[in-house]
Amino acid sequence: MNRRFDDSDLQTLANICEAAANRFHENAVTLRQMKMTDLASQFEQQEKEARDLSSLFMNAEPFEVTYESA
Repeated sequence: MNRRFDDSDLQTLANICEAAANRFHENAVTLRQMKMTDLASQFEQQEKEARDLSSLFMNAEPFEVTYESA
């Protein structure tokens, strides 16, 4: 099966990643306040990765993915 991701799909994926990044940030702040620095660092890393993916999707050209249906 094939799935084409157009500009609208890419914007949706970017928005999803940005929302996740914001949530990861909120969790990291809370965990730092609770002195759980190791866990906070993990959420900070996830925030960075989610923002990187958001940027990637925002700047991507439409593309097609081939996959097998479950």
